[in-house]
Amino acid sequence: MTINPVNSINPTPPVVQATDAQAKADAQVKVDAQAAAQVQANSQQQVGQSQQTEAQAFIANSQVGSQPQATQAAVQLSSTTQQLMQAAKTADANNVYDQKKVDRLRKSISEGTYAVNNKQLASKFLELEQLLGKQGAT
Repeated sequence: MTINPVNSINPTPPVVQATDAQAKADAQVKVDAQAAAQVQANSQQQVGQSQQTEAQAFIANSQVGSQPQATQAAVQLSSTTQQLMQAAKTADANNVYDQKKVDRLRKSISEGTYAVNNKQLASKFLELEQLLGKQGAT
């Protein structure tokens, strides 16, 4: 590398002249930067394609009316669950309740006059516990 000093005849600042080795190094840095930019662009493109493929697979698997997979496990409900479901359907179908009693209870609760019968409540809880205990034993 050679430097031309400033002189009074030619008042230009010193000029740095690159040697062949430095020019090659600069060219290599430029090539490396271009290669890195290309690698980054390629990786971003691959990530984008991968995400698009995953999204397409998700959409294909979640479409309404798609055929169930042969590997799906069958669900079997216990007899107790089936009985409870049937009882719920029957209760919904009958939909019978005493509207007068409901209105009377609603009014007494809103007025603050409803009294809880602790003995009756405890008795009902005991019956429920015994029923659940019997169901758990079978």
